[in-house]
Amino acid sequence: MFGNMYCQAQARYTPAAWPKYFWRHNTNLALCQPLFLSLAGGTPATEADGPAIASALESAAKDAREYVLLLNRRAKIDLYDPTLDEVRLGLLARSLRLFVLLCEDCNLWARDTSGIMLRCLADTVITFVYLVRCGTPADYKAFRDYGDGQDKLLMLHLQDTHEGDTSVEGRSATDIADSLGGFAVELTNIELGAWSKSDTRTLATKAGLEKLYRLVFTPSSGDVHGTWASLKSANLCYCKEPLHRFHRLPALAEPPLYLGVLLAALEALQAAIDVGVASLGLPQSARPIGAALRDLGNAPSASDEDEPTA
Repeated sequence: MFGNMYCQAQARYTPAAWPKYFWRHNTNLALCQPLFLSLAGGTPATEADGPAIASALESAAKDAREYVLLLNRRAKIDLYDPTLDEVRLGLLARSLRLFVLLCEDCNLWARDTSGIMLRCLADTVITFVYLVRCGTPADYKAFRDYGDGQDKLLMLHLQDTHEGDTSVEGRSATDIADSLGGFAVELTNIELGAWSKSDTRTLATKAGLEKLYRLVFTPSSGDVHGTWASLKSANLCYCKEPLHRFHRLPALAEPPLYLGVLLAALEALQAAIDVGVASLGLPQSARPIGAALRDLGNAPSASDEDEPTA
């Protein structure tokens, strides 16, 4: 068999028909045997780690929820023109909510679903920090107008192209128009690109979040879009039957949990909170969010010989 594999790799055997015939008929000789492997270099959490991780995440979620209440009580808002504060606090609240969801829902702990949440969180943090550090009033207006423009675009689709249908929330074209201010909707522009004329990489660079963009945002984008980088580690497993050349099989088994993903989410959230405290005078959390989770990250990892959790 290995001789056949070696010969097939030689250029002079490429035109030959027998290598193709040999390998393509091996499924008739032996059944596939799924084999699940962890990422090379990664250390997935073990079953023994489960209780400590669950407890740490529960504590982190509680801290985040308490911080939202603290913001409601002590965040200062410009009541004459609250747009800037509403955008900032909305982005920070979204960051906190995504983090809480990730902490409290064990279905989101697996490598692929946690990557989706992590990508959304990183995107929100980059936008928040960019606006706080570099944003002008025009940037805030562009951010808000973009969202209203997307609502208007949906309204027009329902009104002109899909008459009688509603949005996924059940809103009609009239409902959306009313939410945008009735006749004021005619003055709302529709931006078909992004809210900013710059891409996310540029925003992250200007915000001083290059590391978050390079090590978190870009890699986890694969989980959002279903690129090969995500599929091969989360949705496929190897076949360990030697006659099958170790091809990949579809898999529904839960990919393992990597503590580093949870720590990355915590660090992204903390980056947003730190900027809010330093630049906007937002209240500091009564205690560090996710302290127990950080302690787990600093503790010795479990043995590589342990089986990863499903």
